[in-house]
Amino acid sequence: MSDAHSIKCLDCGKPISRQGERCKSCASKLRWQMFGESQKADIGRRIGDKLRRAGGKVRGKPTPEFRVWTAIKTRCYNPNFKDFYRYGGRGIIVCERWLHSFQNFLADMGPRPSAKHSIDRFPDNDGNYEPGNCRWATGKEQSRNRRSNRILAHNGESLTIVEWSERTGVPHDTLIARIEAGWDIETAMSKPVKKQRRGELLEAFGEKKTLAEWGRDERCVVWVSALAYRINQCGWSPEKAIATEAMSYQDRGRSRFKKRMACR
Repeated sequence: MSDAHSIKCLDCGKPISRQGERCKSCASKLRWQMFGESQKADIGRRIGDKLRRAGGKVRGKPTPEFRVWTAIKTRCYNPNFKDFYRYGGRGIIVCERWLHSFQNFLADMGPRPSAKHSIDRFPDNDGNYEPGNCRWATGKEQSRNRRSNRILAHNGESLTIVEWSERTGVPHDTLIARIEAGWDIETAMSKPVKKQRRGELLEAFGEKKTLAEWGRDERCVVWVSALAYRINQCGWSPEKAIATEAMSYQDRGRSRFKKRMACR
């Protein structure tokens, strides 16, 4: 008899404890996708009527979908909301179809797949809350749809640095450090990361020492941890890593700000 926890969902790969092809969340999502438009609209109307009769509550509590519906309206139309400047303050609105009808919102969006999902404006993060530009997304999916994400174009594709890191196998921090150090994108993504192991000799200035010994050398102007990071993650030459002084926090902030502005 096989271990129950060895059974995995066909869609997300999550371990499941019961015999079946999909976890509860994926099965619910699949059933909703199989419904026709008329069935979705009918479900939305029936749930909406039930919520309206119960004052937007089921068993005394608002449903997750109803809370999301009220939240997006608060974001867009309540100037006292703490994050109003990120939504209504920059012109984002709720479409007329959803603004006054929870039934329409539920019919278009469907039930929330799981507690890990929330509403996300996709594919246009600067667009409105409307059908065709909203989805239920996990925190990981939403983190890749932020305005602050740095997008890199390479080989005809535009992806975030995290997505390029997953594809190339080069750590996320290494990619950022390499690009900020002036590497071209092709080399930054293709060059493997070579780690300087503890006790391994590092050659610089015609001498061979360990990282700890270089850290005590009078020519080294940074901590050993910074030295290892520069060599392992950034790909700096040993001489440059040893002799280059670290930037102050204020100068580092100004430098990153200038680079972000230059990329816009």
